[in-house]
Amino acid sequence: VVSTQSTEAVVSTQSTGTCRRNELVIRVQPSEAVYCKMNVKSPGMSFNTVESELNLSYHDRFENLDLPDAYERLILDFILGSQTNFVRTDELAEAWRIFTPLLHKLDAGEKDPVQYVYGTRGPEEADRFISDLGFKFSSTYKWTEKK
Repeated sequence: VVSTQSTEAVVSTQSTGTCRRNELVIRVQPSEAVYCKMNVKSPGMSFNTVESELNLSYHDRFENLDLPDAYERLILDFILGSQTNFVRTDELAEAWRIFTPLLHKLDAGEKDPVQYVYGTRGPEEADRFISDLGFKFSSTYKWTEKK
């Protein structure tokens, strides 16, 4: 999942609620989707805002389409001779140059990988890291699957 957040929203002085940050989310796999979580004025005469989404979920939008998973597509590209989704030799060498020192430290026991429970948002250290960069997570938004 790739997510980017807007800056703090300006809230009307007549609003009684709080306004969360808008957020663009790209969910790669499973259940491919692109959606924007945003604050909208609630219907009616109030000035309150509610969280909503502008949603493109591929399986909902393209119901009769069989979307291949990433490896199926990669194998097809290989068979067709397309190198679009493969790294170049110099890219691979640079990746090894960057990560080999870390791998050596892991092997030597000088560094321990950060553990976290499968299926969660990830380690708390990651939340602290992005918080230091200005990201504000709010757990008030609930994704609703189309039925």
